[in-house]
Amino acid sequence: MTSKIEPALVKKSPDRFKHDQDVLFAVQTVITKIGLGEPFLLQEGDHFHLAIAIDGITENALHDFKNLIVGRSPLLILSSERGDAMGFDPENPISMPLSAIDNAESLYNLAASHPAKVSRRPILEQPEARFVLDLLIKAKRLPACLIYTDIHPVNPTIKDVFSIKTEDIKAYEQAKVASLKRKSEAPIPVRGGINTRMVVFQYATGDNEIALIVGKPDLSKPLAIRIHSACATGDIFGSERCDCGDQLRLAIEKLDEMDGGAIIYLDQEGRGIGLVNKIRAYDLQDQSLDTVDANRTLGFSDDMRRYHVAAAMVRALGWQDVSILTNNPKKVKAISEHGLNVIKRISHQAPMNENNSNYLKTKARRSGHMLTYK
Repeated sequence: MTSKIEPALVKKSPDRFKHDQDVLFAVQTVITKIGLGEPFLLQEGDHFHLAIAIDGITENALHDFKNLIVGRSPLLILSSERGDAMGFDPENPISMPLSAIDNAESLYNLAASHPAKVSRRPILEQPEARFVLDLLIKAKRLPACLIYTDIHPVNPTIKDVFSIKTEDIKAYEQAKVASLKRKSEAPIPVRGGINTRMVVFQYATGDNEIALIVGKPDLSKPLAIRIHSACATGDIFGSERCDCGDQLRLAIEKLDEMDGGAIIYLDQEGRGIGLVNKIRAYDLQDQSLDTVDANRTLGFSDDMRRYHVAAAMVRALGWQDVSILTNNPKKVKAISEHGLNVIKRISHQAPMNENNSNYLKTKARRSGHMLTYK
């Protein structure tokens, strides 16, 4: 089949289209500002909060930010997951005062080092910071920042700082998924003589998702699918720290034997935290933490993956009923909640090796994966 351009998967009115454009522009602009190490202003109703990411902050940027608001010192904000990993039990993001000797390195260590290496204690919970941390997570940065809460927006020192409303952050995921288009496709023969067709979807932001159609599945029957989150270490380089690469190759073989199906390949590296943070989590795992605790130590939840886009992609391919290759009951529940009819779950287990045994046992023990290893 030749490449072709198709309309967005979600039909919109002109007003909805303009609203989504504005939302995507606002959030993507802040994501760019975060990547450049610049501060940004969050508007929550009548309240304004000025923030800058800890991840990647330079000494010059830290110095400038600490002197932006005369007579005040910013607070260090960490996520509730980071607080929990440090031995507290907060329901909201936590704050810590800065010390006179804090620098970029010490702040990073407070945000991401092994909990045993941190002695400073939080002073308050800061629920107003949750949207700031959400933006940092969308930017694939650590959920840690410096913040001035409840500042006056009319201030000459921040007149050029980009401002975003909490409503735009709340609407971002829906707007992004609604912008997804089926952009191109072509046959891709893969190792083992298996015939596949790669269908590439693209968001307005430029990010991609992939559906790999294996064989020629029957449109009149439920589509056998494997929802697979991208794993550069396992899928590309053959890492044995996880079972991802083995699961992917095994799924293609299984779907071929089942007379066809689809790999829904989602850009959700590291259970949604991104490649940089995944490698940081690996370093923490080498310091005695398991995969769940490593993610939480960095400030993330156990699993940040979302599956609404997978459901939209399956429907765009022409199916509503699916059977799913997975050992994760949460994945079955999620795609059902997003409107697909799950006819059955098919067990999908790759071999264990000496390098991933602890990882797989943790998935079974702490994440509820239905794995059976002798």
